[in-house]
Amino acid sequence: MSKGQRAKGEAQRAKSKEQRAKALGMSEIEAAIQAHHERNCELLKLIASKGVDPSMPRAIDLHFWASSESAAQKLSAKLEGRGYSHVSMNRSVGEPSLWNVEAGIEAVRFR
Repeated sequence: MSKGQRAKGEAQRAKSKEQRAKALGMSEIEAAIQAHHERNCELLKLIASKGVDPSMPRAIDLHFWASSESAAQKLSAKLEGRGYSHVSMNRSVGEPSLWNVEAGIEAVRFR
């Protein structure tokens, strides 16, 4: 898959997620959060089953899509303000209307 095709696919997925988010009501958002929590619990069990201590700090890379440069700048500023490191933003190669925002954080297991 070429870089342009990959970027186009990423742009389509970002637009689809944005459309779904606009259509969600509060109960659907709460259900989605609960489903994410359940998947996270299963993931922690899997990590522990492989002999990894999930309570140890881990470097986590985060990737976001923003619909404009202005939105990417605002997100970048908020991430930096909350202590995220290595915050960067770049225009999408395949979809110039989208911006990629990346950040990193050292995280530990939440309780």
